[in-house]
Amino acid sequence: MKRISNILSIILLILSTYLLTHPLFFLHGMKEWPMLLFAVSLAVIGISLVFDLEGLPLFTALGYGIGFLAAFYLQSEGTDPGGGRTSDLWIIWTGVFLGFVLAGVIFALIRKRRGK
Repeated sequence: MKRISNILSIILLILSTYLLTHPLFFLHGMKEWPMLLFAVSLAVIGISLVFDLEGLPLFTALGYGIGFLAAFYLQSEGTDPGGGRTSDLWIIWTGVFLGFVLAGVIFALIRKRRGK
């Protein structure tokens, strides 16, 4: 059951990446940040598999997609002193993502401790 859950988490992460970030590029304009968060997500999932942290892959995959959606709706745009456009979408996205990862770590550790 754990193996299926991990595979589904990776599939969910890939779908989130390609359904939310690439088709909506015209809305957020970021090229590197979505791929960096995707790479971090894969690393977190890999680490969770090594340390048998059940539940963390799902929290990570959900954090990526939900983080993007939350950031999209909560972002604010402005202009810097030089006249350039600014947006805090990437900050909100990263914060929500890290919050989900932290919640996943806590969930996995509690679950692991109860299992012993």
